[in-house]
Amino acid sequence: MARKYRVMFVDGVLYPLHLAISANWKVHYYTADMAANPTHREEERRFLDDMASVLGEGAITALGEVSRWMGLDYAGIDFAMRPDGAVLLFEANATMIVHPPGPEAIWDYRRAPVARVLEAVQRMVRARSEQVRRPS
Repeated sequence: MARKYRVMFVDGVLYPLHLAISANWKVHYYTADMAANPTHREEERRFLDDMASVLGEGAITALGEVSRWMGLDYAGIDFAMRPDGAVLLFEANATMIVHPPGPEAIWDYRRAPVARVLEAVQRMVRARSEQVRRPS
């Protein structure tokens, strides 16, 4: 099974957003058939609840370096984990969308992680707005 992780960077902080697991190597969340597989959803829940434990210290450090290297206030990264624990980068850019989960109860575990990303973006925008309003 192929796994595609997505982590968002908001104002220098890493936020896990989703893990898509698929038999197809070209993994997209909504074609991964996560709804049909409770085992895959449980694996995703573990990632969302404790990203550092799931990915390991080396991967968290690497993701932080990608965030610093990009130098953006908001961005996302799609990646896989290699067998040796290294991050395999698929895509990193400032146009990653945060899709809210559907209304079905099976997605309840995704609601708080999505909300954390959206709240972080709102905080960042408010803080930047305050900086602009304050005279130098």
